[in-house]
Amino acid sequence: MLDKKAFSKWLQARPRLNIATSNASPTFSQDPPTVTSEPDISLEIAKQTIVGQAAQLIQQAQELEQQDQLLEQQTQELKQRIAELEEETEAHKLDMDYIDELDAQKWQIEQELAEVKQELFDAKELATSQASDEALVMENEHLNQQLDQAQGRLNSIKIELVQMQSELERTASQRDYFQGQVRVADQERLEAEKERDNAQSEMRKLRQQVNRLKKSGNPVAEPNSKLTKDWFTHPDLKLSDYARFKLDIEICWNTIDSKLRENYPLKDYTIKDGFLEDAKETLPNEYARLVRICTEIICGISRAPRSNNWSGIVEVDRINRDGPNNNCPAVTRQQDDAISHKVYVKQNSPGAPRLYYWLLPDQSVELATIGFHNDFDPGR
Repeated sequence: MLDKKAFSKWLQARPRLNIATSNASPTFSQDPPTVTSEPDISLEIAKQTIVGQAAQLIQQAQELEQQDQLLEQQTQELKQRIAELEEETEAHKLDMDYIDELDAQKWQIEQELAEVKQELFDAKELATSQASDEALVMENEHLNQQLDQAQGRLNSIKIELVQMQSELERTASQRDYFQGQVRVADQERLEAEKERDNAQSEMRKLRQQVNRLKKSGNPVAEPNSKLTKDWFTHPDLKLSDYARFKLDIEICWNTIDSKLRENYPLKDYTIKDGFLEDAKETLPNEYARLVRICTEIICGISRAPRSNNWSGIVEVDRINRDGPNNNCPAVTRQQDDAISHKVYVKQNSPGAPRLYYWLLPDQSVELATIGFHNDFDPGR
């Protein structure tokens, strides 16, 4: 977003734009109008190019700051996760002590098992010589039971030991993964900071060039009084269609008379997906007029009461009704109580396309689509 106050002061120093325009508007790719004085044209184009580049660099700097904040947040989350994993690792170190204790118990049980086996062997030898002794038979059964119990305990300890070792390996793998993620995030953050610093440096250079041009005192060419594409962003700026359109809306609003700007500030708005694609298909040669109409819709001029000296470009801004006459209910959107409006894109042309938009209760606007009278789908 441009610095609105600084940009408004710069534009107020230029001749004011006559808001009433004719139907003739340039195409999306039309060249600027021809001016007789080549030095004046070069100076004007240089100023516009510098201002456009400054807007691009400001936007890039803001995006880089957002990326920086996001990377910083991700870094903090990853560091927090590593801390948790380190705590888990410490807990598993305590488990290793428990495993060592189990190993000691295992060794002791194996010793006891060996002793029991030896006692059983001795008992069997004794039983061979004294087969008739019932007491020895009972002792043999008791020793066999002890042997089975010891073998069961040993198997349980082995299973528990394998499970704990597997858990430790999985925890160590997770810790290594998150440490790698932290390193990647740190590297991306450093690269984003470097790009942001470069953008800020370029922006300072452009501002210095603008200040030098302002102080030079050279006369500048008088701008065309009609709204043409050379009032908008320079085509060399590498912006998406939606970013360029939003920047042109802001520039167009700054060309409106200062009294109107005080009464009708540029409000929040959104653009529905496919809106600009519909505009290119339906109005291929009406870009400048489309920008002015959308500007008047967003700031509320199109819905203002008409007067004898009305100079707005929007002639008709009506509520879109669910029926053939004004007694029918307005088309509304249930989830947010927005009301559908329609605007004639061209004057005195009943069959011309209509621009449809939603007016929300807070007076913000959502630009919906451009279509003909009978093919509008409000897209609730």
